[in-house]
Amino acid sequence: MTIKHDKAYQVKRILYLSSAGDVAGSEIVLLQYLQRDNSKRYEISVVCCQTGKFPSRLHDEGIPHVVTPLIISLKGILQPSLIIQNITSLLNIYRQLNDTSVDLVVTNDAMVLKILFLPLLYCRKPVIYQLRNYEWKRLWMVRRLFRKPRTHGIAVSNAVREHYKNVVGIPDRLLSVVPLSTPSTNARMSKKPGSLKRELQLSRNHRLIGLVARFDVWKGHLTLLRAIERAAKQFPAVHLAMVGEILNPETFPFLVEYKAKVLQYASRPGLTTRVHFLGWRNDMPNVFRSLDIVVNASENEPFALVVLEAMASGIPVIGSDSGGTPEIIVHKKNGLLFRTGDDADLAQHLLLLLQQPRRAKQLAVEGRATVTKHFTMQAYINSIEQQYDRILS
Repeated sequence: MTIKHDKAYQVKRILYLSSAGDVAGSEIVLLQYLQRDNSKRYEISVVCCQTGKFPSRLHDEGIPHVVTPLIISLKGILQPSLIIQNITSLLNIYRQLNDTSVDLVVTNDAMVLKILFLPLLYCRKPVIYQLRNYEWKRLWMVRRLFRKPRTHGIAVSNAVREHYKNVVGIPDRLLSVVPLSTPSTNARMSKKPGSLKRELQLSRNHRLIGLVARFDVWKGHLTLLRAIERAAKQFPAVHLAMVGEILNPETFPFLVEYKAKVLQYASRPGLTTRVHFLGWRNDMPNVFRSLDIVVNASENEPFALVVLEAMASGIPVIGSDSGGTPEIIVHKKNGLLFRTGDDADLAQHLLLLLQQPRRAKQLAVEGRATVTKHFTMQAYINSIEQQYDRILS
């Protein structure tokens, strides 16, 4: 995976590390960034620690990458043959990090630190640790990594930055904020309505609410189900589409239990015919164009990328009032904020938009303007490459 440098442009080589097999928020942003017009100053390649959809996407799009698989499930990691495989993979990754042609190492998700702690700790290159989640466990790992010279953290929101500063104890001078982005709003918008309602055999009179999120205990599935249950008593035409699945169920079995609880609640008489579980979808622009409202019900969301995607698609949004979401949604201007975990409050917000379509449309227009002004891919590219310049200077 050696890349020749064009000295005329002083090209720098950046090595991204990804623990993901599936494609979720962090992987979507990285793919969007790598699909940009090729920079003459940076050449980027990716080391993938898992097989799956994400490395397949990199392959299909011609993005330089190497798959060096690691077994991270507790059941698998205890098998002697797999222990040898993991040690071999870790050594291979360590060699890649310290390749003389590599100028900068960037982690793309929080799991990278946990599975590649030693290679990162002994890496002789500058490191950017992207802070896209809150960290409550293994804080000593984060603190130890940031004691390395030329290590810098880039948080997705001010809320995440404050967490790492005040809870984890990382010095403020080592932290920056670069919000994520979504593709051009022009690419998102289409006069052609989505086909999801037809797929679900819903009429034009039905209203379809969307939750786009993987199954995780803080994503608010149960809060939204309870809110839909309440709202349906006054607005019987409401339906709910839940888009997403479990990431790495073999590694996190408690998520399987969480999903079972969600499915069990959705089987209640008032919900069973109006809640639709769609799993992962490969046609998200079509899905967004099919929705009447998008809800982000997460508790303390680091950064609500799905809110940006909905806004860019011209869909009104409702989000919880914690974490990074209020850094995107200005209440009653470009969306609505409800009290985190309060299904009664969320139900009232849903009814407001369901019963006042003109208000919903006004919020959608303002939301799209917010993305166009503040959260474009070009703005993200400029900001992230300023950080590259800063740490490489």
